[in-house]
Amino acid sequence: MSNLQLPTQLHHFNFFVILFAGLSYLTWIIQQIYFKEILKMQIDLEKIIMKQETIKAKEITYDKDWKVAFMLVFISKPEFQSLVSKHSHYNWNPKNHQREDSLDTDSLHEELIKKCVLGWKGVTYEWLRTQTLLDLTGVTNLKEEIDFSEKNLKMLFKICYGLDNWLIETIKNASNFNEKQDVEIKN
Repeated sequence: MSNLQLPTQLHHFNFFVILFAGLSYLTWIIQQIYFKEILKMQIDLEKIIMKQETIKAKEITYDKDWKVAFMLVFISKPEFQSLVSKHSHYNWNPKNHQREDSLDTDSLHEELIKKCVLGWKGVTYEWLRTQTLLDLTGVTNLKEEIDFSEKNLKMLFKICYGLDNWLIETIKNASNFNEKQDVEIKN
């Protein structure tokens, strides 16, 4: 009787071996298709990141109450790091014989201003009075906008508390410069 049951048990065993092999093959096919789709979806970031030369200036509001805005240009991380290293100096400390690095923030701010600020809007004598004390002798119209120039820009950044920090944070934040684009996402 045990001899008769052996072929039936072998038959069931073969069935499960074939079923397992078929499922394994089917799983392999699904994995191949899935991984091919993933490879198609991979994007080369270098191709989609805008070059510094192609970035357009954008008007960004500094003071909403007075409607003061600046025309600014985004600065990429590599460009910013290059400027920081350009204005960094290394000195030897004679006390501990260690190299110390220092950043010339004034020259860095000057270069950032030249590179990233292209103009302003709403910088009037009236607004400027809220930033510092002024001698307005000879000024007839407080609402008159002050002419934009490199000299005036440098002076503005010297006298306005927080303007230099705002500038640095703003020009490094890409969300301030991204255009609203309708991007179609395909499934």
